[in-house]
Amino acid sequence: MKTRFLATMSHDIRTPLNGIIGMVNMGNQYADDPQMRQKIREKVMESLKYLVSLVNDVLGMNKLQSGDLKDSVEYYGQCHKIQSGG
Repeated sequence: MKTRFLATMSHDIRTPLNGIIGMVNMGNQYADDPQMRQKIREKVMESLKYLVSLVNDVLGMNKLQSGDLKDSVEYYGQCHKIQSGG
């Protein structure tokens, strides 16, 4: 199961990274076209946001598995009780 997860993660990380590399190279070809460069920047940003989200998800899963998130969940529960008057 861990091997399959790592293979999937490897693919999920490499795909947007390769896309970013391709878009940056494409941006160099369109140095004189501001509209195209803007579209390319937007696509690069979209891919970067996806990667950040993916890394955050993996880190969150790691915290869940290690039990580090347990304290955060308990703290949230206590704060929610206080705010709701319970």
